[in-house]
Amino acid sequence: MAAKLFGSVLIILSAALCGIFYSQLPVRRYKNLISVASCLEILENEIDFSADAIDEIFNRISRLTGTECIFKTAADLGREISVGERWKRAVERDREALCLKKEDCEIIKLLAAELGMTGKEGQIKSIRHVRALLGKQIIAAEEDYKKSAKLYRSLGIAGGIFIAILLF
Repeated sequence: MAAKLFGSVLIILSAALCGIFYSQLPVRRYKNLISVASCLEILENEIDFSADAIDEIFNRISRLTGTECIFKTAADLGREISVGERWKRAVERDREALCLKKEDCEIIKLLAAELGMTGKEGQIKSIRHVRALLGKQIIAAEEDYKKSAKLYRSLGIAGGIFIAILLF
């Protein structure tokens, strides 16, 4: 009897932990989108007021914000490929770490066409456009996490109880 009770508690706890883990994904996506948008604002200012190379700007942004994603990755990919291609690869490489959806990545990748390829004004316009589009994604991510975070936690606990009842 004690083994059944212990097994049931173990199943319920593990399912609840899975639910809690999955409930954190929308929250992380929301926070990371806000972080990327603020990094893009810094990038816009750096391009406008700094005469440094784009790799130095990327490294400075990653140091200032304490984030290792996208900007640090793009700077570290090497200079043998274009800045736009490095940006695309960095976004794809860091997608899972940032918990971003495909639509989020496609919006962020829009910068690849302008970044380092056009003049200062063209790059700034592109960054502003991407930030505006990210604003919409941030609102959608906030609604998503408010809606689904509680659902995932509840489903984890309910699923664990259901499995424990079925098995024992």
